Amino acid sequence: MISRSTSQAPQPSESPMEIKALSKIGEISKEENNDKTGAPKIQNKVLKSQFKSIPGAKKTFNVLLLGEVGVGKSTWINSFANYTSFDSFEDALNAPSPICLISSKFKLCKENGNIIEVQIEQTVGENSENEKFSDDGESLTQDPKTYQFETAEYIVNIIDTPGIGDVRGIRRDKENIQKILNKIAKYKDLHAICILFKANEARITASFRYCICEILLQLNRHEKIFFFFTNARLSFYKPGDTMTPLSHFLADLKNGWKFQTSLNFDNTYCIDNEAFRLLCAHFNDIKFTEEQHLNSVKSWKHSADEIRRFIKNAARQGPHQDSLSFYKARTTAFHLAKPLVDLSELIETNIKIYSDRKKDLQNTSNSFKNLEKKLKISQIRIEIRPLSHPKIVCVAQNCIETQKLGNTGQLQVLYKQICHNRCYLRGANVEQVPDPRIQGCSAMTGQKCRICGCHWSKHIHIRFEHFKTVIETDDKNIKNVIQKDEDAAKIKEQMIQDCEKYIGELKDEQNKIIKTALLFELFLDANSILPNSKAFEKYLKQKINEEEKCAKDGSDRSKIDNLKKMLDEYQQGKRLFFDHAREITVEKIVVMKTELYGLKHTGKTLMKLFEATEESTAKNDVHFTARNLNQDEPFEDADPAYPKSQSFQDLNSSSTNNFTIPKITVPYNTEINAIGIDLGTSRCCVAVIRKNGITTVPLDNTGERLLPSYVAYDEKHVKCGKIVVSRLRNYSKSTIFDSKRIIGRKLNDIEIDSFWPFTLSEKNGKICLEVQKCNGKGEVSPEEVASELLKHMKEKTEEFQGKMLTKAVITVPAAFSDAQKNGTIRAATLAGWNDIIILPEPIAAAFAYFNDRLIPNNSKILLFDSGGGTMDVCVFKIENDKIQIVSNTGDTKLGGRDFDTVLINYFKNALFSKFDILITENETVSITQEEFKNMCEPLLIKIKNTLAASLFNSKLNANQIDKVLLVGGGSRMPMIKNLLHSIFNDAELCSEQHPDEVVAVGASYYAYTIF
Repeated sequence: MISRSTSQAPQPSESPMEIKALSKIGEISKEENNDKTGAPKIQNKVLKSQFKSIPGAKKTFNVLLLGEVGVGKSTWINSFANYTSFDSFEDALNAPSPICLISSKFKLCKENGNIIEVQIEQTVGENSENEKFSDDGESLTQDPKTYQFETAEYIVNIIDTPGIGDVRGIRRDKENIQKILNKIAKYKDLHAICILFKANEARITASFRYCICEILLQLNRHEKIFFFFTNARLSFYKPGDTMTPLSHFLADLKNGWKFQTSLNFDNTYCIDNEAFRLLCAHFNDIKFTEEQHLNSVKSWKHSADEIRRFIKNAARQGPHQDSLSFYKARTTAFHLAKPLVDLSELIETNIKIYSDRKKDLQNTSNSFKNLEKKLKISQIRIEIRPLSHPKIVCVAQNCIETQKLGNTGQLQVLYKQICHNRCYLRGANVEQVPDPRIQGCSAMTGQKCRICGCHWSKHIHIRFEHFKTVIETDDKNIKNVIQKDEDAAKIKEQMIQDCEKYIGELKDEQNKIIKTALLFELFLDANSILPNSKAFEKYLKQKINEEEKCAKDGSDRSKIDNLKKMLDEYQQGKRLFFDHAREITVEKIVVMKTELYGLKHTGKTLMKLFEATEESTAKNDVHFTARNLNQDEPFEDADPAYPKSQSFQDLNSSSTNNFTIPKITVPYNTEINAIGIDLGTSRCCVAVIRKNGITTVPLDNTGERLLPSYVAYDEKHVKCGKIVVSRLRNYSKSTIFDSKRIIGRKLNDIEIDSFWPFTLSEKNGKICLEVQKCNGKGEVSPEEVASELLKHMKEKTEEFQGKMLTKAVITVPAAFSDAQKNGTIRAATLAGWNDIIILPEPIAAAFAYFNDRLIPNNSKILLFDSGGGTMDVCVFKIENDKIQIVSNTGDTKLGGRDFDTVLINYFKNALFSKFDILITENETVSITQEEFKNMCEPLLIKIKNTLAASLFNSKLNANQIDKVLLVGGGSRMPMIKNLLHSIFNDAELCSEQHPDEVVAVGASYYAYTIF
């Protein structure tokens, strides 16, 4: 046994790698530990010799540290400090205490089997509340924090961050991402990103992929990344099984998102920090064996060598185009988009005023008396008014109002329709239109606002208002000339020339603005991992829409024509300048911004608009970092005084629940990524726009368009679809299906199916599915299961379309609750979909059916959708090519599989009672159709009751229904068709050739109209 030595040994210096803890955000403590000569005390012998031989200033480099929760980032930092402070494990054992920057707590199993808790408090810097401990003792970093290490050659700033895959959900991950980006924005340069993985992990989680991509998106795609594999001793200091999923992930980054990085010796490091844990145990008076000691000596040496190799390689990396400056430049470019559009429209307004003034002067007689009447010059200015709280306002034409601007003949738009006055919507982008997160506002019900009835995409989240004012001044130069009694004709000509000069200067500034906005967008496209949002174009289109309203209220259309011309020139300019995008640097972005601020007529206004935008965004970030919101929702509108959003089944009498049937003609615009996804209980389907119309996507290697909603975890790589079904007999305990029946629900609301090979439990109010994985038993959430299906569909669709996809319309049953819809959104987010629209399945089916048929206006339709696990009955009226939902009724617990279950249970019970045969595996059986119908009578009664409830809610009789649309595989069953025909004998029963695909097709049509 090894006991603690009492011999004198080298002491850990407080600055061998001088360690400084942050006392304030962005400020590193200035405490030094120098001797009288001014040189830091160096105890590590290797570093001491280096220090003496290397003269001159030290190089500083900044490292961003990322990793999943529980990967050991805090332990890595503590180990980093000790590896670089002591020559060996023996030296560390003989020190008064280990260097502990972050309090550490873990459990250790002794030889006798007893579990003991080991805890080491922070020994350097002030105690911090930044670290919390999870139930199993893991340190959970709450906020990013910088730790500074000083060696003989370098000053290393390591930026520790909250772990990815926060147990509190994806929304907390998003909040942490924003914290990380805000933190690194304080640094001029970022030299390296260091990502930690556990060795021998066979899978990279969807949440980790999502969060890493979100962070890298904000930075330069040429960023240098280093990969650390912890717990590597058991894999002989190699990455082990982690190499395969990581290689696939990096290939995705390279092939799809243009991020150039690969695994090689210079950027991969395998370490094991067990020696530090043993060191902590030693200082808790826990003894360990000779074998443990020898392993720790080897582990310490190898890991310390890896750390030194990392420092050397990272120090060689210069910041790529000032990568943190790139983040700031990206933010600048994005935040300037709307102010630049506002300014362009303001210029257009003033050009119109001065053009009218010029015409007026040309028609004025050459007399001093008449010219004196023209001395007043009108100009339009923009004023800014901060708001005490955020609002959601509607920008649709029927909700905005116009106001005259003095005697200028111009109108301005006012956002009078406030749909949510105190909207604390988490994650909403200030003044972005459209912003998919608006769907999470409690004023929205599905696709519509329940206050104004307009589509969610016509709403924006604002924290300040800007409005136009008229400024009238005297033309002093002309006034002085008139007083000198000079020739009236010359004075008039001078006044006209002044107008032309001013118009020319405004046009020059407008051209400068458009070109700068164009270069900003090209810069983002060339350097970001994912495509940017084309913000300038979207804002400009919104301005054109607002000017259409002004034209209806009496303004002339010249401004609209000029704005449309501006949009055309902008789009043409993108193609013209595309090849020069690489020439746009961060420095040029800064220069262009400065040049914009220096514009003679509009520079100061632009500065005010930009500062107001940045300040509002900062307030938004601070607000949502501070608030403690319910973690069950992906987006939350936390104003307690405002009622929660209604679910679809609560909209039976909502007059605003209207949907315009999309009518699209060929050829289609294939640049629009219109993806419609039917995330079914039994089978999934994806439809996309192609040149000649909508088509469904082959979702497996055999070309099948329908993907069985089965997910298997028996191998390192999760599998989905038909291959899982074919292997179900042998791998049932590793397979999960019916996740749609479970997602977003509580355990006591779920009817447990006896045929489920997995078990359910509830932890902290959330459902967990227990499944046999390749490395033992594990747990997954229903959202994670659904995300695997959505990720598989995303990959197959991207392969089919030949490009990356981020937007999708995903359908859900009409009877889905808010929690179930939000669970679906969470799953889609984990799968990598960024812009997600939720659409009721019956509406999607109706869109598909009537797209290429004559729309039966003034008719009443009942849509019956029987899927594998859910059933929807929707009654709607069609008037003026619009669907108005009259009633929504459904059963999320009744579908085609219930008919299968009736059949299987019957034969299982019959065989057991007559022949004592117990069926535990899938078997093939036969039965007559009539016998099957009789056994299914209870299910048919449930369907009949649902239909009756739907008619009752719609206040209609069966004979008032004109058409019955049949959707879903269940609608093929003769017994169901006969039931519907017996009830609606006066109605036409209609169905598509492929009822299983119709929902996805309708969703794709809808996606085409909104994306």
